[in-house]
Amino acid sequence: MATSIWTLPTFASLFSGAHTPGHNTHARNLVLPNRIITLAEILSQQGYTTVGLSNTPLVSAATNLDRGFSHFSLGGRFNSPMKGRLNPFQNFISKRYRRFFKSRYGKGTPWAVKEVKKWAGRLNEEHVPFFIFAHFVETHLPYHPPAQYRQRFLSDSALLKEAERLDQNPSKYFTGKVPWGEREFELLRYLYDAEINYLDHCLGEIFASLREMGILDQTLIIITADHGENLGEHQLMDHQYCVYDTLLRIPLIIRYPGIWEKNTGIPGCGPSRNILILIPPVLRFHILLSAKGNTN
Repeated sequence: MATSIWTLPTFASLFSGAHTPGHNTHARNLVLPNRIITLAEILSQQGYTTVGLSNTPLVSAATNLDRGFSHFSLGGRFNSPMKGRLNPFQNFISKRYRRFFKSRYGKGTPWAVKEVKKWAGRLNEEHVPFFIFAHFVETHLPYHPPAQYRQRFLSDSALLKEAERLDQNPSKYFTGKVPWGEREFELLRYLYDAEINYLDHCLGEIFASLREMGILDQTLIIITADHGENLGEHQLMDHQYCVYDTLLRIPLIIRYPGIWEKNTGIPGCGPSRNILILIPPVLRFHILLSAKGNTN
């Protein structure tokens, strides 16, 4: 069960182990207090090299959720050494970098996959225990999966065109500016399934890379999410205006050979060792944490 229905409070809980009243990070306080110790800080103190890869500003230096990471990158944002307020030149460079990033990496998943493989390979060669957090937003509105994945779920060309024309703006739906019924939500669910299928392929690339390095079975892999999503249930859309299970129930899958048996169920959570976490929102946002080496 997620501790919140949206990204910031849930990530603050995932990083701190505290409920929202404990870490006090929410819509009226968008910055994690310095008094709260994070998982990355603890692992860093234990000798891990910690790497954070995010695709949302809600998990970044702006919200203090980069604390404890020795290396942290925000996808699509120009990481400039210049500090303070953006000057016109830096702003100009940042906008064009975001445009280039989007044209090459879309929502950022290909970038995150590339970075995970790069860091895992580098730190594995250095024989350094590591913790990698990677955040994916493919399954977050709006859903625009790659063409081959759309066609897997919408093989009829007329339905595919209809799905591609959907106005996925939840504000317009809630205010009645776009007429949505069961047909539109059915098409939206197809697009969502296609996004999951695409993300599954991308995560498979990471697992295959870890296997080639010979460290897959020495890596704790955790798959979870920060919140769920309404896809027409309760006549709702997106992750707003309710605390139904559609938003609060999230996946938790943990893989750590030698510690947990296959297909083992643990009441209240899911089956977990080095460290790799994947978090999708409803899946909807994904985290990947990977640690190699001694976990004591």
